[in-house]
Amino acid sequence: MDMNDIPQYRQQDSKNTDLDALYNSIERGLKRQPAKKTPAAYLTIGFFAGAIFMLLMVGIISLGTMGTKSTRIPETSTVTVAPAGDTQVADSEPTGLAEEKYTIKAGDTLDKIALRFYGRYDSKKIEQIQKINNITNPAAIQIGQVIIIPLAGQ
Repeated sequence: MDMNDIPQYRQQDSKNTDLDALYNSIERGLKRQPAKKTPAAYLTIGFFAGAIFMLLMVGIISLGTMGTKSTRIPETSTVTVAPAGDTQVADSEPTGLAEEKYTIKAGDTLDKIALRFYGRYDSKKIEQIQKINNITNPAAIQIGQVIIIPLAGQ
């Protein structure tokens, strides 16, 4: 490096010239540092990273649920119940209503019970449960109380 190549260089003794050249090269190197990122840049990077992560999670979850089938029983199905001692099943129309006994647990309401047995909220089914079990106040059901749940439509 020739001393004449540095424009602001003043001719001094050799010890100072080496220090001046070193200082100038360091000063030029410091000026070339990239600009600092603003908070908006970090916000944008975070937004895109979050969106990519969300898409990956949706893909993983959808791959995990592929092939699962719904086991919900259609509401129009008819269930025929025969007594245990009876060996002959009638070929005629079913005369009785298919029922199931259910014991009330802590936190149960008629709404939750209807949702559990029918797969959706149905006020007509809740009224039907109340009628069959002689329940006048749905809030008065007790833990351990056994109620009858009609399974086929009337």
